[in-house]
Amino acid sequence: MTIRRSSLAKAVSHKNEILRIDSGGRLDVFNCVFDNRGCIGNCTSIGIDARARWEKAVISGGSEDSCGLRIGKNAKVQLIDVSV
Repeated sequence: MTIRRSSLAKAVSHKNEILRIDSGGRLDVFNCVFDNRGCIGNCTSIGIDARARWEKAVISGGSEDSCGLRIGKNAKVQLIDVSV
């Protein structure tokens, strides 16, 4: 699966992740691409106390003063063959 900002969304100036796991949530992914190139803000965000297991993923497009993958306090994240 690929999640990418459309060319219409690239004109939006406020910061929004293309994927956010809220506090206490969980999301496991396999073989995914998260592409935020051309937009501002974090690409993906894992909230406080959230859990994630990601394998064979590519995360790209964090902007200046932001990041590709933001991990909140006490989050438990397992990354296997992931490129950020």
